[in-house]
Amino acid sequence: MPETTRAELEQIGREAARDVAGADAVQEVEAVPGETADRSVYYFTFLIDQTRARQRPGLIMAGLIQRLSDELHARHDERFPFVRLLDRTDWDQRASARPY
Repeated sequence: MPETTRAELEQIGREAARDVAGADAVQEVEAVPGETADRSVYYFTFLIDQTRARQRPGLIMAGLIQRLSDELHARHDERFPFVRLLDRTDWDQRASARPY
């Protein structure tokens, strides 16, 4: 299974977020490869301005997971994308609050 680079992951994430939330809503994207107990995964973190987003957070998350899964699958990369959406305060503190 090929591993997609961090730069490629962040580009994929940025494009997916623009399509799902709207170009004006996407502020930052971070992507990190990781492992769970039973599979290889990618952790995507998005800073999306909810006041500019076209959809509510739950719909944005569902749309992002679907878009990311589709793009990774097209690249023959079977890793699962975990997604989290943060506001500016949480984004600035994310280094100390990583779930992975």
